Amino acid sequence: MKSILYALVALFFVTACSKKNDVIAPSIDSLVGTYDVSRLVVSGSPTPADNQTVIFPRTSGTLTQSARLDVTKLTATTVGIKLAIVTTGSADVVQDIGSVELKGSDLYDGTTKAGTADGSNFNLDIVDGDGSRVQIFSKKR
Repeated sequence: MKSILYALVALFFVTACSKKNDVIAPSIDSLVGTYDVSRLVVSGSPTPADNQTVIFPRTSGTLTQSARLDVTKLTATTVGIKLAIVTTGSADVVQDIGSVELKGSDLYDGTTKAGTADGSNFNLDIVDGDGSRVQIFSKKR
């Protein structure tokens, strides 16, 4: 009888003290906001000169360039994304990337996974119109 009691107590401590590695999916509202882009990678482009990695912010002489993602809520499960390249002394260059649907902590363009988001980080991995793979890594302000 004591051995059963000891086994139950041991089982209780093992299950009570174990850590759960469950990933909590972010809400769509937690994704809305402005994200600072730290890295943009373009690869697989038809033109080898277009294959590059850009680390932001970057400085050349007196010019500083940074990038940001502006994420807006479109529906209960969908966000719109715009990429802005900001250069000192120039108007922002804004590109509408489109929209993605949040499923768990993954972002989807239709049935294709397009990135991940957790409320702090927003990372995209997409293929653009000319077949280039574009990866954008960003962190919420």
